[in-house]
Amino acid sequence: MSDLQTIVDTHTSIAARLPDGSLGAGRIETVSGQISAHGALDRQALQNCLDQFKPVGGWIQYQGRVVRPQDFDFADGVPAEHPDWGMLLDAELFGPGDQPASLSIRFDGEHWLATEWQPGSGEEFLCEPVERRGLGGIRLEYIRLWHEQNKELRTTSAWLVGLGAKDEGEQE
Repeated sequence: MSDLQTIVDTHTSIAARLPDGSLGAGRIETVSGQISAHGALDRQALQNCLDQFKPVGGWIQYQGRVVRPQDFDFADGVPAEHPDWGMLLDAELFGPGDQPASLSIRFDGEHWLATEWQPGSGEEFLCEPVERRGLGGIRLEYIRLWHEQNKELRTTSAWLVGLGAKDEGEQE
């Protein structure tokens, strides 16, 4: 059994003995996958990256608009530049499936930096599901990854992996 699995088992055992939420952390599990950086991309390389990734959801900030997930048709692809909103500045996107890949994009003023999470074979991480509220009340579903280094746990990254409906009764 790996050290990370021992942590998961201990957390689960303690959480089962405490009232809901009193542990302060949600459920955790181990996952395997790879985090890869695509480097400094020009506009065409960014478009190629977006076309290859084929996102099914997420959020996008263009120069002239933050695009809410419910206002965008990802089936048409994600343009690096939109005719009405200008160039893409930031985005968090996810792919299809129960354990989706995730792509994070940031513009640094000169190039785009793209980093990708691919679940599957690779390094072992602790994984903690986290939810945040986005524009219009929609729930953004993330996974926070923890990595063991020199017998210490460190947060490595968080990845958007899904969207949930806004809470009942919430107004935009």
